[in-house]
Amino acid sequence: MSLKQKLQEDLKSSMKNKDTVRKSVVTLIRASIKQYEVDNRVELDEDGIIDVIAKQLKQRRDALVEFEKAGREDLIKEEKFASSVESKKNATELISILDGEFAKFTQNEMVEKLTAADIAHEKIQHVNDVVTDEQAIANNYIYEHTSKNGNKTMLASTPVKFGNIEVNMTCDAPLIGEHSDEILRELGYSDSDIEALIESGIVTMNKEACEIC
Repeated sequence: MSLKQKLQEDLKSSMKNKDTVRKSVVTLIRASIKQYEVDNRVELDEDGIIDVIAKQLKQRRDALVEFEKAGREDLIKEEKFASSVESKKNATELISILDGEFAKFTQNEMVEKLTAADIAHEKIQHVNDVVTDEQAIANNYIYEHTSKNGNKTMLASTPVKFGNIEVNMTCDAPLIGEHSDEILRELGYSDSDIEALIESGIVTMNKEACEIC
């Protein structure tokens, strides 16, 4: 008897004996096998079916830990969250439930819980954390730049990378008023007109920027 046939017989037996737990497990396994075959357009052999069952068991264990850490042991017996397939179908409801439970803890408390349970995770960082992140700096995602006025600041590197080529910014964005006179001259204003606009405060001229240039 093949595994598919065995699962079919187990399903009939559980229904006949009104064994709801067994029926639920078998139904979820058969649904996972069917979903895999549809998604990948294949028919699983015995080894493939065993792999799917093993994966479902691991996902189930992980889900149990997550529910326990969130303080929602009552969700463990919920059929609609009992497998990855069912969880995806009910993702909106599940996310809403877990969001509510996560909100009961601080970020650091949640990180401690997830770390203790050996669940892969990463916390969302504030920009102040990102610019001092050792990994981001080591990978040149963030780098220190010295502006023309001598100030140093951390900047984000270009997201496009080509092999080992280092790509950093080599020029600054213009300071406010840095090119006011040049732009006004291009527009046809005379030097006296520009001076009058600057003296009246209508136009800003960054003298420091001009001296540095």
